[in-house]
Amino acid sequence: MDDAAARPLDLWSATPRERVRAAADLAPEQRAAALRRVLFNGSWPFGMPTSINPLVVVVGASPGNRPAAVPSDIAPDKPYDPPTFGKPHPGFFYPDGSHYWDKTRILCIHLTRAFDRSLSEEEALAVSGHLNLGTALFGSARVEATDQDITRWVGQLLTTALHPRVIVTVGLGGLLSANPELRAALAQGGLDIPWERPEQSESLSGYRYSFKMWRLSHAPVTVITWPNHPSRHPFSGGAPFAVWRAAVEQARRLIA
Repeated sequence: MDDAAARPLDLWSATPRERVRAAADLAPEQRAAALRRVLFNGSWPFGMPTSINPLVVVVGASPGNRPAAVPSDIAPDKPYDPPTFGKPHPGFFYPDGSHYWDKTRILCIHLTRAFDRSLSEEEALAVSGHLNLGTALFGSARVEATDQDITRWVGQLLTTALHPRVIVTVGLGGLLSANPELRAALAQGGLDIPWERPEQSESLSGYRYSFKMWRLSHAPVTVITWPNHPSRHPFSGGAPFAVWRAAVEQARRLIA
């Protein structure tokens, strides 16, 4: 047996397929211990689908308030699955009327493929995640939609538990710039970023909105703020999501 086959799989590898296999191979007691380390007050909040070791994590303000466009087993008043191991979280497939989750899947799949272009959609989503800074069901990203304790917890998850390589914030650019308390809560959790001073900025092709980027000095992590919320101009509307897909491709080049 060669050395590569003999060494233990790395749950936090930069290689997506290794993350998938490492998570899938965890024994039941290891999975239980991993979940205990990440739960918020003993449970997992609604609207935050993720694997236990996502390579790419999207961070928003809240779960939103758009109901499912068709009957769904996923709802705020029903139990919500905790992080998954080696497979996509079912919350990624919530059929919301604004197509938020359609766009989020596209984003996660293509940014994860920046690490390995041969990944299947299932493999890519098995190392993807989405977190929020609050659990209130708000229809827009505003400070009332966030929660200080949850924001600190999210900062901790991102820096000490989930270990993503790419963090994408959606609808949070203005919110973080204008609210020092929110920035402080993330920093207390470990995600201390000068949100008002991006290291790199690039205009969304053809529009006045911009991507902003930071690379963490203490970990191999790229943080990128999305030009605008997925449900806002110029990304609003349904399939085929042409502007959204073009933005995703632009972001993939930025993080490569």
